[in-house]
Amino acid sequence: MRGKSRYFVLLLAILLLISGCSLFGKKNGNVTVALILNDGTPLSGIDLTLTNGKDVFKGKTNSSGKALYELPAGNYTVEGALPLFDGTKVAISKKITVKSGDNPEVVHKVSNLGKILVSVIDTTEGNPVSDATLTVSYDTNQKEVDLGDTGKTQLLAKIGTYTLTVGKGNATSEPCEVVLESKKQEVEIKLDVTPTYEKTVSLKLADNSPVTDVELTLKNDKESVKRTTNKDGKAIFLVEAGTYTLEGAIALIDGSTEKIFKEIEIVAGNNPELTETLNTIGKVEVIVIEQGSGEPVAGSKLLVSWATEQKELSLDPTGKTHFYAKEETYILKAVKDGFVSETVTVVLENNKQTSTLKIDLSKVLLYEANFDETDPAAVDWTPIAGTWTILDGKMVNSDIYHNNTSIYQELEQVGDGTFIYEYKFKPIDKTKDFTPAVGIHFMASDGEQASARGTSYLIFQEAAVLQIYRAKDGVLGGAIVKEPNFGCALDEDFITRIEYNNVTGVISVFVNGEKAAEWTDPSPIKEGNYLSLRTNCTAAEYDYIKVWFKAN
Repeated sequence: MRGKSRYFVLLLAILLLISGCSLFGKKNGNVTVALILNDGTPLSGIDLTLTNGKDVFKGKTNSSGKALYELPAGNYTVEGALPLFDGTKVAISKKITVKSGDNPEVVHKVSNLGKILVSVIDTTEGNPVSDATLTVSYDTNQKEVDLGDTGKTQLLAKIGTYTLTVGKGNATSEPCEVVLESKKQEVEIKLDVTPTYEKTVSLKLADNSPVTDVELTLKNDKESVKRTTNKDGKAIFLVEAGTYTLEGAIALIDGSTEKIFKEIEIVAGNNPELTETLNTIGKVEVIVIEQGSGEPVAGSKLLVSWATEQKELSLDPTGKTHFYAKEETYILKAVKDGFVSETVTVVLENNKQTSTLKIDLSKVLLYEANFDETDPAAVDWTPIAGTWTILDGKMVNSDIYHNNTSIYQELEQVGDGTFIYEYKFKPIDKTKDFTPAVGIHFMASDGEQASARGTSYLIFQEAAVLQIYRAKDGVLGGAIVKEPNFGCALDEDFITRIEYNNVTGVISVFVNGEKAAEWTDPSPIKEGNYLSLRTNCTAAEYDYIKVWFKAN
């Protein structure tokens, strides 16, 4: 009996060696899905997904109509939607099995669609006809397609019969009937048009810098052609000979426009380039980079200030933007997630100026409360005095009679460096003449202690003044700093930002981006355990609270 047991154990060991890892896990498989018409024409740029009911793997067909996947072995469904020229879509679905390792290519033929390649040329010289319109008639429907500069287009459509006509100005082609099958069919349509001639318009500033991305229109009573100036400030038109007006408008940072209006004669043959010099405006190009690494900062905003005005611009993914403006002195500042760049002053004349702004993003976000479903579990405020509730994404105190409302959040504030506190609030009701009065304790040693939160700092904005307090051992005392013109008012939003270095003792306070107050504590509080909100006979709502730390 013992001998038989040894025999079965040996047999099981051999089976495990033969089966290898297949008993313990599945290797990934590689599979290519090809999307083609019946004649083998590839369908490129189509989003395809492979799903097993649980996981979804996305891909897009390349120029050969193929999408490549690496995924766990198993049964999948290939799904996709093919966009047709008329705005509709045709869904595809195919079940496949993927095995470990390399799999045979999966070819899916789309038998109910075909592709029409249309090109339009003039009847005299055989040149492409730009800015023509293709009209596609099918069943009882019609669809117009703009052929653009090249005079060409591709139509992915259901198999069937289509009638194609091309028009430009007063010229219309003969109808062309296409019986579309599941293949690629090329159609050349000739259009009898009056010869067109090239005219280049160049926009420049007084220092010869190109004026880019400006839409210009060349028009007369027969046609209207639009072009946008390229990176060289040039717009190239192809139009018939005749008299035209050139029109355009450049949007300026202050909301006004610099208008362009000029009469132009287009002659048969070569036309010289027209240069329009704009002598009353300039251009500011800005790039925002991270201090230290020099990497572009995407997702930041540019604040542009001049005279008594301010405008906010978004930067592109490369951290760049630009604007056109009148001759003026502009103050530039970039912001991202509450961090602010250095300030740069630009004295703009009728030229191009380039500025680089640096933002220090080395700070660490310690805490963020938005008072909504995005808050983590660590956002946990404990009320002590007043009537506090979270309402519509805001922490609200509705008690207008208590002179020292209190709610605290436990937050460890330790380490040598700069702590940055930012909060947005709005007073909504009050009962005293000196109110509204709204603020925050930070570096607090005691969240529950009523008068002073143990040892802490308090930034408090009353109606007419901003104050800095330094509490010690439960005694608040009088305000150390009082700054007029930085108080608060009912039904207005205020963003207050505090920067505190617990080594140097410097406290800097900013209100709505403007520096309001500064004080240096000769005996700085080294660490704290709580934040605490405070109002005095004021109902107020706090929109968010954020805390960052930057080590020295």
